[in-house]
Amino acid sequence: SQVAFVLAHEISHVKEGHNLKSTIQADRIEKKKKNRKKQRSVQFDQRLLKKSMYSKELELEADKIGAERYLAAGYPANEVDGVMDVLKYADYPFTNETFDYSILESGNYVLDDSVKSFKSKKIKGTDENQDDSENTHPNISKRRAQVASVLKNSTTNVKLKLGSVAAFEAVRNLARMELPMLYNHDNRFPIAIYTAAQQLKENPNELYLQKAIAKGLYVYAKYKNEDDYLTDFSTEDESGEVQAVRNLLKSLDNKSATSLAANYIWRLYKKNSDDAELQLLVEDIIEEDLKAGKYQEGIV
Repeated sequence: SQVAFVLAHEISHVKEGHNLKSTIQADRIEKKKKNRKKQRSVQFDQRLLKKSMYSKELELEADKIGAERYLAAGYPANEVDGVMDVLKYADYPFTNETFDYSILESGNYVLDDSVKSFKSKKIKGTDENQDDSENTHPNISKRRAQVASVLKNSTTNVKLKLGSVAAFEAVRNLARMELPMLYNHDNRFPIAIYTAAQQLKENPNELYLQKAIAKGLYVYAKYKNEDDYLTDFSTEDESGEVQAVRNLLKSLDNKSATSLAANYIWRLYKKNSDDAELQLLVEDIIEEDLKAGKYQEGIV
């Protein structure tokens, strides 16, 4: 039902021509700018705010029409609020289980107890009433109210004839497996490693997930050795169990980051020596390990 509402929302954007309307409106705002003699930064900010305001109007319209379309298709009204909960926690992983540090350890290679004793903060989620004046989407409170206005007179006890729950979960799990790689591409290494590690609990031999961790550790080590990673991985404004991985990476100097990556990649390569991608990773991380001045016994 929640997926159905999201699709109804997006279909409404298409059916109402919102993309075209947004482009035309942005063009009008820019043309007005060109006719002015004075083009200061304050005018630039005003143009952004006008575009943002119009974008929010279209989002609320898509919520309203989408809710109407959703109900017309026979879906239950009481499920839509769950979509807003998903938005509230959209910046967090799909689970909040404790991170298992042992996945990064082997034999005499263990992480310091001071790192593993880290206590994370409870997840609060996005402030539903946050200032959205510069955002393209309305805050969650406004969206809940918009949808509620459509659903208030609708029944909440509709019984749908569901298809295979197992088939739905199988597709969902496949989609979730893509998340670590997407996070890695966005240089969000802590959440990439955390998300892959959580899925390995259910799929302990899934090489795709193991390689996602390897790549996250590898690229982070490369950045650290070049002193080219600007994010300090501050945990002050973060919450949830993903903080554990963020805190771990934050605690590593370049030698430790490279050693951690080398150890994990080497162990993975020994089990999958015919994997061409791991072959490249293991060769390069050994060179990186030497460059960092950290000799890892058993690797070289």
